[in-house]
Amino acid sequence: MTNAARHTIPLPRCLSLLFEAPDNPERRAELADGIAAGLMPWQRILSDGASPYFFDRIRKAGLESELPADVRNSFQNLLIEQTGRNIVMLRELDAIVAALNKCGITPVLLKGAALLHEVYKHPGFRRLADIDLLIRKSEMASAASAVAAIGYMPAGGRGHHENFAAQREFPVMLELHTALFNPDDPLQRLAFPIDAGEMTSRAIQIKTGGGVALSFRAEDQFIYLACHAAKERFGSLKHVVDLYEIVKMRNINWEEIFIYIQKNKITIKIYYMVDLLIDYGIIIKLPRNRRYLALRGKTRLLQKEERRTLKGIGKLLYCLKLVEGRTRKGKALFLFIGFLIRGGRSAADV
Repeated sequence: MTNAARHTIPLPRCLSLLFEAPDNPERRAELADGIAAGLMPWQRILSDGASPYFFDRIRKAGLESELPADVRNSFQNLLIEQTGRNIVMLRELDAIVAALNKCGITPVLLKGAALLHEVYKHPGFRRLADIDLLIRKSEMASAASAVAAIGYMPAGGRGHHENFAAQREFPVMLELHTALFNPDDPLQRLAFPIDAGEMTSRAIQIKTGGGVALSFRAEDQFIYLACHAAKERFGSLKHVVDLYEIVKMRNINWEEIFIYIQKNKITIKIYYMVDLLIDYGIIIKLPRNRRYLALRGKTRLLQKEERRTLKGIGKLLYCLKLVEGRTRKGKALFLFIGFLIRGGRSAADV
């Protein structure tokens, strides 16, 4: 490891500076010093799907000209490339929603599909790798026919979603989900006991360019995205950016979130993301919640996995950490062994 690698600004502090620099003169000065001293972890930032978002924060802070030339060029190229790609993806999303509406289906927009419609102010700020939509299981056959009519071919599935692909300017991937997490996988089912139907019943109707869809309320969006980030082992900075933007633009009812996650035993995943948002300098007015304060330290159990690529038994142990309560852990492990014997996919293959 080089001296430069050892002495870059820690990532939490770096992201805090990027979030706050446009509106906080002290953070702007600290960010400018970090750029001038070559202490920014540019490789990590540029490799993330939210890198154009961070470039926008730098520009709004008036520091674009301070960037090293190669870094500035990389940011500019990524913004152009990602904007063009996402415009195509959003065009496809409109066509898919319109096709589903024609057969009586109103899908729920998930992840990037929802966030680019409602949260991000520019189509290129957040990479949209594929289009994720939630429908009822009973609607899958009709939905498959509807998307086939506009050129989408079946491309396999993973238990809780069916995949489809179409060739446009580039291959476009569509995932039609019937659940938020794989109910066939005991580890996912017990680690993320979220009722998609309950969240859908509270969802808000929105208009897309091609028709009508649904989007989760801010509180439900926060819960789902935080759990999804945990499932993905916090592998992308865009998970933090997604939640930061939701918190920034919405009046989150934190007490409602805490009641829900304690009732459904998904506290560690949510508290961990809340801790990250606090570490990254996002000001959240949290209610006085003793359980949150008591469990906050336990969320650090997940930190090591955030920075590692896990394989084999490491993946299994990580997934078990996400299952809360000894009884649930024992049940999850017992059921998971049977799941593998029956030919199920690995818990980490999600």
